[in-house]
Amino acid sequence: MVSQRVFVVWVNPLFRDSVLILLRHPQVEYVGAANNENEAVDSILDMEPDTILVEETDGRISATIMNLFERPGFSGRLVSLNLRDNRLHVYQREEWTAHHADDLLHLVLR
Repeated sequence: MVSQRVFVVWVNPLFRDSVLILLRHPQVEYVGAANNENEAVDSILDMEPDTILVEETDGRISATIMNLFERPGFSGRLVSLNLRDNRLHVYQREEWTAHHADDLLHLVLR
């Protein structure tokens, strides 16, 4: 069974805890989390996850995290979640609106 390796970048502990509950799926491998963006980038580059889940703050993702796309060889998918409007933003030229918690799991497994 192929698993999707997921790293979580969080601001609020409740966000982190909620996402970790959703990621308890046999096809998802949780590889780590960080709430410091510089620490997160270092870990992401070392672990090379398939998907990076990022909690948006003030409706945006930090430039430090977005700059991962500028790095040679970076092939991860970035999914940001905005808790204010329940929107998922996928940085692969797609945008999703989450209606249910299962929408996140579906997106990770794609």
